[in-house]
Amino acid sequence: CAAISAVGVSGNIGVTRRGEVKEYADGAYSKRHETVKGFTGGIDVAGIERLNLDTGKADVTSTEHHRTGTFSTQTTTSQEGQVRVLGLNAASWDVSYSQKNDDLFGSREVAIEYH
Repeated sequence: CAAISAVGVSGNIGVTRRGEVKEYADGAYSKRHETVKGFTGGIDVAGIERLNLDTGKADVTSTEHHRTGTFSTQTTTSQEGQVRVLGLNAASWDVSYSQKNDDLFGSREVAIEYH
């Protein structure tokens, strides 16, 4: 008798890198890059992850860029460190850097936040 299962467990041990880029018609974009050192994986049902079991140290970098006016743009970059245990954040820290270009001549405003 052969049995077919729609439930599976998958994972990686070591360094796992994940990335995502979204681009929009108006020139806006967002990027997200994650590096996890430890175990990444989980339990899948019909190929869709239902339980995240990531355990280790994660470094996450996110960037968002969008227009705020005719000659104005704003770019925000965040870097976050996380300690994950069985898919939950046990500890985290982050730094955010935002740059706003307000006009054609390059007037800038920069803000840095650390949590």
